[in-house]
Amino acid sequence: MLQFASEICAAADGLEVVEYDLMNPIREWDQPLDLAFSCFSSLDFGMTRAVARRLVDLLKVQGSLLIYIPDLLEEVEQSCKLEGNLNALEFYRRGEFQVQKPDHFTKRVEPFFADRIEKYISNLLATGCHLQALRFLDRGSDKRIIAMEFSRVT
Repeated sequence: MLQFASEICAAADGLEVVEYDLMNPIREWDQPLDLAFSCFSSLDFGMTRAVARRLVDLLKVQGSLLIYIPDLLEEVEQSCKLEGNLNALEFYRRGEFQVQKPDHFTKRVEPFFADRIEKYISNLLATGCHLQALRFLDRGSDKRIIAMEFSRVT
């Protein structure tokens, strides 16, 4: 995924690739940003309190963090239909559900963390952010994208 993103950015004028491993940082982030953007990336690692802290640490005070995720309740519904029971819904309710599905880029079946938006919001608010906006965007075929905008306060 990083190689894919780097290739896209290298071809786009005005974009700069910045490499930083949120999951295993080997150094402190020392270049605070005005804006950080995550579009579906958090599905690969989940939204833990530690990940939320690391994301917010990328920002300047008053910087914005935009997070876009699919409406994961749709994935839970599909799993319930496939399995013929409500186990997926119970796991999702408890915050322990992972979806096994093909990655759109690599085509390999990968686990995706289906964290509830309450978990995103709670973990990011605990880092000293304010939730500025929460939107549900139509992506067609009765599917939605959840767009969350946070602002770093401290």
